[in-house]
Amino acid sequence: MYSAAAYSTLNRCAVVLDRVRTRALCLSARSAGLRAFVVNKQARTAGLSIGHATLAALVTLLCPSLLLVLGPVLLGVPHVASDIRYLVLRPTLGRGFGVGVASFSLLLVGTRVVELGDLGNPAFARFEIALVTIWVVGALVWSQARWSWPRLLVATGAVALGAAALTEPSLARLVFAHAHNVIGLGVWYALFRPRRSSSLLPLAWIALLTVAIYAAGGSIPERVGWPEWFELHVQAASQWLAPGLPPAHQRGLVLSYAFLQSVHYAVWLLFIPQDAAKSAGSATFCSSLRSAWRDFRPLGLALIAIGMLVVLGAACVDPLTTSAVYLFVTPFHGYLEVVVLACWLGERSGASRHEQLLQA
Repeated sequence: MYSAAAYSTLNRCAVVLDRVRTRALCLSARSAGLRAFVVNKQARTAGLSIGHATLAALVTLLCPSLLLVLGPVLLGVPHVASDIRYLVLRPTLGRGFGVGVASFSLLLVGTRVVELGDLGNPAFARFEIALVTIWVVGALVWSQARWSWPRLLVATGAVALGAAALTEPSLARLVFAHAHNVIGLGVWYALFRPRRSSSLLPLAWIALLTVAIYAAGGSIPERVGWPEWFELHVQAASQWLAPGLPPAHQRGLVLSYAFLQSVHYAVWLLFIPQDAAKSAGSATFCSSLRSAWRDFRPLGLALIAIGMLVVLGAACVDPLTTSAVYLFVTPFHGYLEVVVLACWLGERSGASRHEQLLQA
């Protein structure tokens, strides 16, 4: 009863938004250039991704602290929900996979929460790395009864990487914090992007901007490119994201991290939903609501809303600490991306990418 009333209320809001959307589309249809973006999904995704990356690069160079703090606060919970939606809820991976995701995710989150009381203890990092290694290998073992050479190679590589990471667990965590944003791009291209040369254009543009930002980061005058927001200076962020490196490399790495983090959020909230949609046109607000209601169910949507409100409420009191705590306790979704990508790599036998994922 309550869920029906909630859906009815949300749907009325979606209807109003769809009216505005229809008017905007009618105006866009008058221009031949804009019309292509409305009716052509590939052109729309490419335009959105290139445009977003360009804007994110500009904001990164001018005020990176703004992205580092507000990104996790505003988009952190929705992007984790989208991660779970398209990697766990949408594919028919079976009940066992979902149970495994829930179990390992709870263990990883619990480990990080407990660690908040004893920061700097390497035992937590070692336990986390061992847990993730078991998760990856377990997913590969569970995926199919018959082993293949690709799956064996991926499992062997996972064990080797896990063993190497255990020797320097804190460094491994830091490397993964940077690599996670790139892994999201890999999942997008491996599982959702169409196989055509033009699909590589957004990735090439993002890579070019990343290199340019890293190279320019150390030479931008501070009064021009590094204003302080929310009491977070680039130099302070460098102590967490790039400790021990020369100052110029520290600043370049922090700026590239801020840029790729912004792109990572857009990948899960904009680009993957676009590529995963079956229709060529953009989805209406009403259809998006129906889809989200079907995927998450009322309880899931309620939990997402509560999570967003909790993060936003805490950010009103202390945005910097809220952002840091969020980033510290939520790496489980990045490990989920690693697991799914490992299963995809382990099933490279000629089937389509979506078929490989569904077989995992």
